[in-house]
Amino acid sequence: MLGRDEGGRRFRDIRPRHRDPRLQDPALVEEVTAARRHGVEVFLLDDHGMDGAEPAVQERVRGAVADELAAVADGSVTVRVLPPGRAAMVSVLVSGDVVCGDTVRRAEFGPDGHRRKGPVGSSA
Repeated sequence: MLGRDEGGRRFRDIRPRHRDPRLQDPALVEEVTAARRHGVEVFLLDDHGMDGAEPAVQERVRGAVADELAAVADGSVTVRVLPPGRAAMVSVLVSGDVVCGDTVRRAEFGPDGHRRKGPVGSSA
C-alpha cells in the first residue's frame, strides 16, 4: 500500500502523459522527475501548438526545456506549449529560483524550436 505522499507523487508523474503528449521524451521526463524530487513545482501544459511541428523541431524544444529544468534549484516552473498560430510555440516561466538569483525569468521558443531573442511575452 502506498502512503499518501508516494501515491500523490506517482500520480503527478503519470498524469502529465495525458495532458502534454508533445512534451514526452525520456530526457525531459527525467528532468521533470528530478526537479520534482528536489521540491521544484513543475507544471506542463499543452495547448497543441507543437502538434504539426517536425519531429526535429519537437526534439529541439524538448531538449531546450530539459536544459531549462536542469538549471532550476527551487521554486516553480511552468512549461506551456502555446496554442497554434502564436509567434512563440513554447514558453517556460521560472519563479522563485533563489539559488540562481532570479525571482522570475521567462524563455520562449519559436516555431523553429530555437529560443526567441528580444522581449518575451509578446507571443500573441
